[in-house]
Amino acid sequence: MRLSPIPFITTALLLAAAAMLPLRVQAQPTDHLICYTLKKDALDLPKSPAVTADLLANLQPDFTQRRCTIVKPVEFCVPAAKSNVLNPPAPLLNVSGQTLTDDYICYLIKCTDPAPISARRVEDQFGARLQQTNKPFTMCVPASKLKPSCDQSTYPRCGGTCDDGSLCHADKTTKMCTCGGTGTCDGSKPDALGQCVQDCPAGQVCKTELATTGPPLCHCVDLPPPPCDGSVPQTAANGDLTCGERSCPANRRCVVTGTPPECVCQPVEPGCNGSTAAECAAGMCTEPGFICTLVGTQCSCQPPPQPCAPNALAGGACPVNAACQPGTTCQFVPSAAGGAGGSCQCK
Repeated sequence: MRLSPIPFITTALLLAAAAMLPLRVQAQPTDHLICYTLKKDALDLPKSPAVTADLLANLQPDFTQRRCTIVKPVEFCVPAAKSNVLNPPAPLLNVSGQTLTDDYICYLIKCTDPAPISARRVEDQFGARLQQTNKPFTMCVPASKLKPSCDQSTYPRCGGTCDDGSLCHADKTTKMCTCGGTGTCDGSKPDALGQCVQDCPAGQVCKTELATTGPPLCHCVDLPPPPCDGSVPQTAANGDLTCGERSCPANRRCVVTGTPPECVCQPVEPGCNGSTAAECAAGMCTEPGFICTLVGTQCSCQPPPQPCAPNALAGGACPVNAACQPGTTCQFVPSAAGGAGGSCQCK
């Protein structure tokens, strides 16, 4: 029997057409930086005396540099994520970093007698390579964008600061951003772009909320807590490190871990709930040193097991969580001599 070549030709054409389509990969988290060159009128540092510093790479001491001159700012970087990556040289590797939230300004540096760095094999999402370093080039420091003054805002998106402490709002009559007047957020209408740009008290931001009837209105709502992963712990009044109110995905909580310490989202431990020994064994207790133990038909947090050693008792109760063999419990056994005496024994 002779097979027709048509199905094979069709399959080949479909494969060839698929190969010509751009390869798209899944969007990545905000663990990238996109950097912009700064104009020449950016703030320059004094040349005499020059600003110098030791740059300590505490996590990777081999990269530490000392006696470095900080010359001038050269780049401004903001957190970013990439998507719609076309024609990568190979499937992207699963290399991800912590979520970034801060802006950075990078300064050109010149270090006296830079410490030599041995070649390292490194990889990023685009592949692995032998990385041969030459000399330190830039140092990036956290930065924050200052809110512009009201007259620097662009109508109708007015949100700058006012010298008299009043609110900066869009004046529909003059088509300008103006201080004072009725620039309150709550109950105001979104601007021509559908944005709520009025000021709110500290810790809140002006957002659009759908009204029960009529068009959407603007209201002040609480700012969401900052992200947890990679943030710096705070020191509580008692000296303990805490992550405070930081945001994590569902079923995860923000805890302090690592050296140096940082805040990381980790799965929430199961509570001490259940009615079987297996459920109790997986449970967690919040009291230091307590253990999730099956008592009767329910799990409960109990102090660490106590020995069921012979102790002279006068009718007192034996420890509930005594260390006895499976199938036995710590019970009060009256003294053979009679009377109120006795001891605790595993039976």
